[in-house]
Amino acid sequence: MKHLFSFQILTVIILIICFLPAVCAVADATDDTPQSLVITQPSDNETNFGEKRDFYVYGVFPDRLEYPGDIRIEVMKGDNADGERVRLLESHVDPSSGTTPMSSIETNYSEGLDWGNKMVADLVKEPGGLYDPSNKLVVTNDYYLGMILGGVTKDFDTTYRDNNGDPLEDLTAGNYTIKVTGLSGNLSGQTVEKNITFGLTDSLFGTDRPPVNLQNRISYAGIHHLRIDRDWFPGYFLFPGYNNTGYSIPKRWNPNNAIESINDQNGTVIDTPVVANNSLILYNINEKSTTYGVELSTILKYGLEDNRNTTFLLYDIGEPYLTYIDSGTGTRVNVTGTLTSFQEGNRMAFTRAEMYQSDFPEHENTFDPWNNTTLMQVDYNLSDGITVPSGDVFMLYGVTKPIQSSVNETNIPHRYTINNRIAHVTYLIRDEDGNDVYNSTRSVNLSRLFNQGSSDRFNSIFEFGHEFRMTDKPGRYTIISQGIDLAGKPVEGAENTITVTVQRTDKI
Repeated sequence: MKHLFSFQILTVIILIICFLPAVCAVADATDDTPQSLVITQPSDNETNFGEKRDFYVYGVFPDRLEYPGDIRIEVMKGDNADGERVRLLESHVDPSSGTTPMSSIETNYSEGLDWGNKMVADLVKEPGGLYDPSNKLVVTNDYYLGMILGGVTKDFDTTYRDNNGDPLEDLTAGNYTIKVTGLSGNLSGQTVEKNITFGLTDSLFGTDRPPVNLQNRISYAGIHHLRIDRDWFPGYFLFPGYNNTGYSIPKRWNPNNAIESINDQNGTVIDTPVVANNSLILYNINEKSTTYGVELSTILKYGLEDNRNTTFLLYDIGEPYLTYIDSGTGTRVNVTGTLTSFQEGNRMAFTRAEMYQSDFPEHENTFDPWNNTTLMQVDYNLSDGITVPSGDVFMLYGVTKPIQSSVNETNIPHRYTINNRIAHVTYLIRDEDGNDVYNSTRSVNLSRLFNQGSSDRFNSIFEFGHEFRMTDKPGRYTIISQGIDLAGKPVEGAENTITVTVQRTDKI
């Protein structure tokens, strides 16, 4: 009878507990719920950072959680979680929802750009205030996001102090361990860890447009063991699950981007400008791009454009791929470009010559990758000259290499404008008797029509496509080209000579 009474009491207690939803949620999370706590970023390919880098600890839940709960993020020195703790973040979710309430978010931050989603770690203001680095962690039903400051932006909108009010220690060279722990709700009792390293990075920079260029950059980086930055920088976050909405703080993310190119922070142990190792793809770069304003400009600021550890890459045919109809055979031709480096001492490279019939529309400094039905012939090796039928048009495409230049600061830290480059190419054409028959000066500013059917142009200030219609008279001609900088001075290493043979054509 005693045992039966105890069983009845236990049954009643269990029934009462199961009518308490919040408690049941926690019980289910610890007993039956599969692991939801993951570290999406730093991703496996981006666990090496320049010294003093800020970084996000970001996890996308495999399935939407009804009541995620609070999370703790710790960073410890060494290869495991037993090392000295140097960073600590804790979330403070709303007990009724298990997520970070909007009341904890600074919605009127003057340094931010609202891209439709303010639920970012950078904007957490409660508890402790907007400048408190220990509260920079948000939890939503779909993801968590924490911001760890490493030192590069410690003078920008932060106290840079721990929970005890002591100054934080900069994250310099060495191995560290990230540990994320679920404290309540659906995530209670779950933990996940990841190892990261601060030190030297060998980076490959370039633009993302078109997608094939990004894909080529990723492939090249993998083959040559170079780093590319695809994880979000602190101060730059978009969530794909919310239609790529997010938030940006330029004065936070630009410095972080810059030190992955050239780390000029005081107090680094091994990561300094003289040991910087960078590669950069000269394709589709303009003054508005981060590749220009942060990555390349920082290389030029420190005069490393000709350093042995700086490599400028170009496509050997000027494009990731070309598709056209060969005017000689009538067959479709598909050619894939290969990334290659400039020859020693060369600052201007011609990548191809395209020959069209005379009625082809004028398209100086223009390339349409969607125009794949044009009848033309293409010569990819200009060292032995090109041959053009009399009366036809030909285009010379090429790439220029960055030259020594000073830079100007902007209102964004670590973002600059570049004061000099090869801006023009002069051409002098001589006939086989040595007579000058043509001369001109053309701009270096190739525009591409990446959006099919649109007239929108995306310009590239290190590339060109120059059109010539001076081919009526058959004979052998010499084109002498010279790259000119913004001051109008010839640039050493930017000169070239191309032979053009104009063939007589018998047209009926």
